[in-house]
Amino acid sequence: MTAEGDASRVWRTSVNELIALFRDSILALLPSLQKAQIPWRDIDAYDQWDEISETLYKVLVLDAIQWALNDHEMNVPRYGFKIDDYSSRSFIGVRSPAGERTAFQLLDANNDRFDMVACRELTADFRIVEGDALYVPLSQCDFSFQHFVSGSGFTSVSELLVP
Repeated sequence: MTAEGDASRVWRTSVNELIALFRDSILALLPSLQKAQIPWRDIDAYDQWDEISETLYKVLVLDAIQWALNDHEMNVPRYGFKIDDYSSRSFIGVRSPAGERTAFQLLDANNDRFDMVACRELTADFRIVEGDALYVPLSQCDFSFQHFVSGSGFTSVSELLVP
């Protein structure tokens, strides 16, 4: 394979696009989940939905980021789980009217559009502000990956080149 062949296989994307692909994949699965009687709304969801949503998130979002950054050992919170301390973890950051320092938790499954983002407000030392998650319309969010490297701290990444 030539160097030109390698370059043509690089996917130029963004964290915003990865979240949009993740959402699109969930929306595409909803009719099948409903036929299979797998509950997915937050109030009804159980282990099956957790496995499906976590797998899609890992494959469509986190794997692409890991390949782009060539870091397959990064410590990233599981999709949908509340984490108290982000100070030594990589995470997806959310810029929105809700604040500049917030961490992505999940796409809200209380409606069939998945168009609300649940995020956690963070303190200056990257710990969560106690209280409920903040819910922000997806259309008002700008996502970036906050890549933590021990000894170096955080680097914010929005645009990605995935080999």
